[in-house]
Amino acid sequence: DPMNGRAIAIVFSCWLILTCFTGTCVYGLATVRDTRVHYQTLFVDPLNNLWLGSSKGLMLWKNSSSIRVNLPAILDITAIWGNGKQLVLGTRDGRVYLYNLADNRLQLYGNLHAEISSIQLHEATLCIATKGKGYVVLSLIGLQVYRFGNGLNDDFIYKLQGDTHHQLWSSSDMGMNVLDTNGIIHSLPFNRFIPDRLVTSFALDKNRIFCGTQRGDLCIIAVGDTTVHTWNKEIWY
Repeated sequence: DPMNGRAIAIVFSCWLILTCFTGTCVYGLATVRDTRVHYQTLFVDPLNNLWLGSSKGLMLWKNSSSIRVNLPAILDITAIWGNGKQLVLGTRDGRVYLYNLADNRLQLYGNLHAEISSIQLHEATLCIATKGKGYVVLSLIGLQVYRFGNGLNDDFIYKLQGDTHHQLWSSSDMGMNVLDTNGIIHSLPFNRFIPDRLVTSFALDKNRIFCGTQRGDLCIIAVGDTTVHTWNKEIWY
């Protein structure tokens, strides 16, 4: 259900913002504090499986603990997307892999030569963001690359997310952009009012944008408005 998928994405994005302040992961009734593995990304697939990407490979959350998935290669995983049958895995060195869950087959999909930060399915296209080379949109008709030279505020992209109006949002070291249905990228007027433009995480609901900055601000912006309500990190301590 697309609506359930969007709801899960919003909940987990907000949850990620909050857990950045504590270093603690919470799933269900279990609390995890594991210093042996550096978890870098989370993804909940349509079958409600929780996948964790780490510096030491792929993990699956099961029975209140993480189980290592025996991939054919050791990957430093920084982004995950999946449909219940396959996973798309992005790595720190820019490689993108397709992993088939049924037969444990790992296939190299391509190399974007910069850390993969976000993978999203948007309007039947696969969107892959990088930290340093913008983002790409893959569809049946080809590949479109979006970078600073053709509309982005910055090439260092942290996250992508689609909205209910068929637009694709992105956050970067210079605030946020939105890709409209005509393929044109817009910079948002509220960017100049965000205390720290390094927007490292965000989530969308129907009328609001929630974003977290590198320095620890949590900002809430009404769609179509430039007013930014900010809670700085001092409030969390």
